This record gives sequence, structure tokens and C-alpha cells, in this order.
Amino acid sequence: MLTKDMEILEKNIRESFRLAKTDILRLEQAIDDINQKIHELEDRHMDNKDKIEKIKDGKGKFYTAIKKKKAKQKVKIKIVRIKVRAKKKKKAKTKKVKKVRHHHKHKFVAANDGKKFHFVNCVFAKNIHPKKRVYFASKATALNRGLKPCVCVLK
Repeated sequence: MLTKDMEILEKNIRESFRLAKTDILRLEQAIDDINQKIHELEDRHMDNKDKIEKIKDGKGKFYTAIKKKKAKQKVKIKIVRIKVRAKKKKKAKTKKVKKVRHHHKHKFVAANDGKKFHFVNCVFAKNIHPKKRVYFASKATALNRGLKPCVCVLK
């Protein structure tokens, strides 16, 4: 009886060690995977750092893309005649006024104290005071702020 109990105990111990060994091997594999991902992220970080330096120097593709984008923005210059009355002479002076037309990439707008967001060209959005407007590039960013969509967005 004692030998049978010893055999069962020995069998249980071997099984426990086998399970512990497989757990250790799985953990080692997971650690290797994590280390590999860390190295990939470090490499990507260095690449991004290099790109930022090129942008600062003006030698990268991104810098030229930004320059071209700025050049494409339409700038209208309007000449306005303003009458200036002097005590002795009446003159009409011309003054150049720059009127810049921006191409907004913002599609959505909301009031900073509001509960809903709208398309920029929505009737309700046009009623929002310009100082209280908050712009969003995507629907997701507005939803993440806890705002509900207007009827115009739901269509």
C-alpha cells in the first residue's frame, strides 16, 4: 500500500513539473514576442524622429507637401476705395484688403457649451456664435466628446 501511494505521489509530482515546464516555455515565448514588438516600436520612433528633423530642416517630402498645400490656398485681394475727408482737400485713397479664403478640413461644428454637433453648413450650426464654435474633423471625435448628432448628421 505504501509503494502504491508513493507511485501515485511520484506520478503527481512528475505531472506538476511537466505543467510548470510548459507554462515557463509559454511565458518565455510571450516575453520574446513582447521584446520584438518593443524593438519594432523603437525603430518606428527613430524613423519618425528623423522625419521630424527633415521637416525642420526643410529637406523632407512632408515639408514640400505643406508648402504646396499653402500655395494652393486661394487668397483674394480686394481693392476698396475709401473716402477720406480732410479739412482742405477731398481725396479718395485706395487701400488693399486681404480676404483669405480658407479651405477647412473641419466637417462638424458644435457650441462649446452645447450638447449636439452639426455639419458646418447646417442651419442650426450657422446660429452658433463664432466665438463659441468648436470644430471637429470627424464624427468620431465629436462623439468621443460626448456630443449627440444633429438631425442633419443622422440623414
